[in-house]
Amino acid sequence: MNHNVMKLEVLWQMERLVELLEGKMRVLDALDRDSESSDCMDLHDQITAMMDQHQLLADVIERSKRILHVGN
Repeated sequence: MNHNVMKLEVLWQMERLVELLEGKMRVLDALDRDSESSDCMDLHDQITAMMDQHQLLADVIERSKRILHVGN
């Protein structure tokens, strides 16, 4: 197994983790938006920042995979 294959495997694993994280952020967002709670929307800014950074991470993983595929 060459290094590029191993790098791709790690990137695929990271991609799966990012997908799991997205699901957890959706749950957190839903809990934060519950209008029945007295602390509704108290994490809105933090959740928005998490989602923005999550997208940046997903994008860089995708770019990295494309770079490695080009070389193979």
